[in-house]
Amino acid sequence: MSGEAKSTWIRGLAWPVLGVLATSIGASVLYLILCPPFVCEYPIENRASIEAQTIRASVELYLAQHPGDPRCPDIFDLVDEHMLNGTTNTEDPWGRPFAIDCGGEDPIVSSAGPDGVLGGADDILSSSQTELTD
Repeated sequence: MSGEAKSTWIRGLAWPVLGVLATSIGASVLYLILCPPFVCEYPIENRASIEAQTIRASVELYLAQHPGDPRCPDIFDLVDEHMLNGTTNTEDPWGRPFAIDCGGEDPIVSSAGPDGVLGGADDILSSSQTELTD
């Protein structure tokens, strides 16, 4: 193959290769947007715990901004006060609302877990002492 023919062949191949490369990069970026690693790579229980921690932080903020209000906020209060934005799940990964309890020293946000019954061994509890594990 002569130098000119080889150059033409490489130039003819360059555009399809660049197209495949651009499509691959675009698909990777789209995947990261739709399924970020901190959400998709964690087990479902860890996702529930992360969401519960986010809601608990909003509950603490609500209580700090409403010191005379004796009641515990619910999810709707937090959304109405814009303390939870549209990206925060107000339901656990099993489709049930998180429970909020302000009866103790710190607020606790909980999910009934996979079995759907609060008080079971599979419950997800979020308090100031909760730590996330891998």
